[in-house]
Amino acid sequence: MNYIKLFEEFTGDITKQADIVYKDSNLLVIVPKTFEATRKFSRNTQWCSNNKTGFYSHITTANLFRFHFKDGYKLRLTWDYIPWDGDYSSGTHWGQGGKKDGKLVQYLHIRPTDENKPFDFDYTKGDDRQFMVDRINSIPEEARKKVIEYHNKHSIDKNDVLNKMYSDIQKIKIIDVENIHVPFEDCLRFDVLIDKDGDKMTLSASSFGSGLFFSKSSVADDDSGMTYYDKSGFKEYITDKLMAWSKVNNVDFYNKIKKIKDEEVQS
Repeated sequence: MNYIKLFEEFTGDITKQADIVYKDSNLLVIVPKTFEATRKFSRNTQWCSNNKTGFYSHITTANLFRFHFKDGYKLRLTWDYIPWDGDYSSGTHWGQGGKKDGKLVQYLHIRPTDENKPFDFDYTKGDDRQFMVDRINSIPEEARKKVIEYHNKHSIDKNDVLNKMYSDIQKIKIIDVENIHVPFEDCLRFDVLIDKDGDKMTLSASSFGSGLFFSKSSVADDDSGMTYYDKSGFKEYITDKLMAWSKVNNVDFYNKIKKIKDEEVQS
């Protein structure tokens, strides 16, 4: 039977990289903890966590629950410890994948009304998401309890990761700004020389509209690259430090950035 083969896939060394949260004859719930594991356990899906950027942007602050049904249908619950900020892929949300009636399903996602109660849905629109919501509603109560217990238990782990990121970015000091140029109107590009815990690095940066944007890949310590600091306050911290430094050490540069930001606000 297909579901027996499916469950046999979750044996061997790869299970050391994932936690099995719940298992019965119809449903398996797991949480992959590495990129290699999430790719293995997310086959036949279009979930963004199948690539490194998507995986690290979620794993930093969320648990990535995977629900595998014996008929080949799959659900993904990204249960985030940080409230949704309006971004397309952040916050707590569900996604579907796998197969329905032997055919691969279209990727769809949906958000619960209450991020603290991801299983609670009152959804009767009868549209393409209805099947996904019906499957969520079909998840056994015991499985729901196990997921909630796992999420509550690992909140400390996630806080430790966030605290490490906060600690890392607070070690960054501005040294200088160079290679300043204006590629087009209302845009300023430049390099920011920084010191991070004794290591000298260069951040490529740009200012346009009301925002400052930085390349974070050189600051991260692991494969997560640019996504490592997405939710750590990196942008806000560096922006404040850069504006304060330039106001004292490079007034011309400070005035150029301030002019762009002020003009955007006025428009």
